[in-house]
Amino acid sequence: MYLILTFLVLFSGISQPPGELPSKLLKEIRKNYKEEVAEWNVIQVHESAQSSAAGYFLALQFASGIERQYAYVGRVNTCRAGGCSVGKDSDDLVFEYFEYFILFDAAGKIILTGIHNYQASHGQEISARGWLRQFRGHQAGKALEVGRQVDAIAGATISVHAITDDIGYRAEQLGKWLSGKDISKK
Repeated sequence: MYLILTFLVLFSGISQPPGELPSKLLKEIRKNYKEEVAEWNVIQVHESAQSSAAGYFLALQFASGIERQYAYVGRVNTCRAGGCSVGKDSDDLVFEYFEYFILFDAAGKIILTGIHNYQASHGQEISARGWLRQFRGHQAGKALEVGRQVDAIAGATISVHAITDDIGYRAEQLGKWLSGKDISKK
């Protein structure tokens, strides 16, 4: 029974796109484009065996004919307070998590990033708009390293590294897909 429940927890929720987009993402789209998304479609981007985060890419269409935009909605696992080894000997889940989104332009450049569900006990500072703004303009092929292109935050070290690594990885994935180098592109 425990195995079945673990399977359901790991493979449900954020890994499958919902009937509606996260409300914070829709709010940011309305703010940036002054209109609603007319249609969104899941795009299949090659997933590395190294990735443990769950999420999905979307192609966004607007009724007014604005050039197609892309979004990524996903979950990033972070360590519990006390370190990554806490809970490994128990039946509890080892990781805490947060869910976030990235809005990309038609060329795969990041327009904005936002946290829409922070479920970890530490590191909430990464949810600050000002801190997230530093990812604007990032795209595949550019370096993204904490302490160089990304500001570190005392008390949020694990979350800072987790989101920075995931944003860099997602930008690379979309860049490959847009350039036709992704083997799963349909």
